[in-house]
Amino acid sequence: MANQKRGRRPHLQPSEYHTCIQCKETKSASAYHICKSRPTGLQGKCKTCQQLDGLKFRHDNPEYYNGNDESYFVKNKELWNAYQRKFLKADKNSIVYCIETPSGLYIGSTKAYLWIRNNTHRKDYRKWKRGIAVSTTPDLHKAWDKMGGDDWLKTLLDIKIIEEFDADMLPHVLKQKERDYIRKYEAQGLPLLNINWTKKRK
Repeated sequence: MANQKRGRRPHLQPSEYHTCIQCKETKSASAYHICKSRPTGLQGKCKTCQQLDGLKFRHDNPEYYNGNDESYFVKNKELWNAYQRKFLKADKNSIVYCIETPSGLYIGSTKAYLWIRNNTHRKDYRKWKRGIAVSTTPDLHKAWDKMGGDDWLKTLLDIKIIEEFDADMLPHVLKQKERDYIRKYEAQGLPLLNINWTKKRK
């Protein structure tokens, strides 16, 4: 009997659901990175599990990142520098995003990749905790302090895009979009972690 090719399953849409092969939680397709080679069109692990795996790898393999002569970043210094210049540049799609904590919501915006803004939040909080920098988002940092342990990291791994705009949106227009959402949620009575920041600039 001749072999028959299996039919390719249609890729899932963002509103559909998929179960992570690692945490076993069923989440919307938007919680997974795209992988066109898989039948579902999605990675098997959700974004949260993939990022946690990355953090574990960094913790278990510090020499990969910390200047070892055989590390990728030393052996490919020029390539890595070019990569950084390209991806750190704030010319990507404009995004308004939300960080959810038990104390309230933080609304922010960025013209860089969301993971870059995510890393900035992480670095700013750790510097503030060590007393070497003044917090520009004190309410958010205090909310993370209340959570204890590494639970605050999970809020960054679950950061949500509220709305995405074209890359040619001007910075002041994007900032106004951010303020509009803050005022919208304020009017709904939701607890906000940057509401004082907004009021000072009305």
